[in-house]
Amino acid sequence: MNSPDKQTETPNIEGAAKAAPIKHQYLEFLVLIAFVVAWLITKDPIIATLVLTGGTILQMLVMLVTKTPMTKMQKAMFAAIILGGGLTVLFKDPQFIQWKLTIVNGIFAAALLVMQLLGKAPIKTMLESMTASQGTQLALPDKAWNQITFIFIGFFAAIATANAYITLYLTFEIWTEFKVALFFVSFIFLPAVLMYFIMKHKAIPETQDQSENKE
Repeated sequence: MNSPDKQTETPNIEGAAKAAPIKHQYLEFLVLIAFVVAWLITKDPIIATLVLTGGTILQMLVMLVTKTPMTKMQKAMFAAIILGGGLTVLFKDPQFIQWKLTIVNGIFAAALLVMQLLGKAPIKTMLESMTASQGTQLALPDKAWNQITFIFIGFFAAIATANAYITLYLTFEIWTEFKVALFFVSFIFLPAVLMYFIMKHKAIPETQDQSENKE
């Protein structure tokens, strides 16, 4: 006889997509606003970078004090911003902070590709650990996780390439606009990809049942 309690163990994949922690993104947005405002007021990339670097350090301290979990990806981003920002201010050259996006996203793309080829399912591991802390669970087939991983690889590679072009051939002002746009794209990218695959794989059993009934 099945126990009624077992019903509570059913994975809630819809809730998991909505439960992905986004609180840290509010802090990132505030830091980004401070960076843009500093640039608009001063038109000085060094001062704007100093604000960005200081804001990032403050964001990291807030997350540590409030015990907000940080993924390895976030830690890498923090380290890259602090290093790139520090070099920019030290040498008075904004290209250090600009190239940060290409270097970090290029590393992310390469690391995901290598781990995927080794069969480690990096995106699955990362997202399951993130949503587990919210009391939810993502239940997707391995094929879907593989597809999601390659989408992320392409996304990071595209960012790295676009940023390299902008850094080499366009102005710091355009790079600032690109960075702002990238924040919003990244903010909706993960939920959009997850919801697409969740809805896609929820529909598969219904399609199979309907085809069986027709037979």
